[in-house]
Amino acid sequence: MVYYTDDKKMIRQHILAERGVQTVEKAACMAKKILGGEQFRKANSIFCYCAVAGEADTHAIIEAAWKDGKKVCVPHCCGNMMRAVLIESWDDLKYSGSFGIPEPSNDGAVVPATEIDLIIVPGLAFDGDGYRLGYGGGHYDRFLASSAAVTIGLCRAEYFFERLPREAHDMPVDCVITDG
Repeated sequence: MVYYTDDKKMIRQHILAERGVQTVEKAACMAKKILGGEQFRKANSIFCYCAVAGEADTHAIIEAAWKDGKKVCVPHCCGNMMRAVLIESWDDLKYSGSFGIPEPSNDGAVVPATEIDLIIVPGLAFDGDGYRLGYGGGHYDRFLASSAAVTIGLCRAEYFFERLPREAHDMPVDCVITDG
């Protein structure tokens, strides 16, 4: 599907208004694709978002990374910047972070983007070229610009489009995995 508007704000509002919670089965399907992939197997360190209602669930991915002895980092937003902070358990998260997203405390170990092997990227929607529609803050675009890690976007199948509007600062992911 192609959106016939270049108004990212309008597309964002439409998706947020209609998006429900992802089913357990679809979340498991997506996690299985990530965990079975070469990028995950080879990674020593991953940067992964903590899913909130409606987003592609990442709990199984984070749990498997810990089980495999990988370093797990999650986003911590500081103003307009996002940094990767190491977590070793769910107890390292607070649940009143920026934008209502669980994030680590300010005293966690910051891992430079250059030391991360795999980044799991959220999005409201993705397109066939790997471009994403996020929430409009540009945090991931700025972070991805400073990293050479493999990037995988997680996208609910109904929000995978042929083409989305994009701007010069938008950073595509290397591949997109859907729950379909």
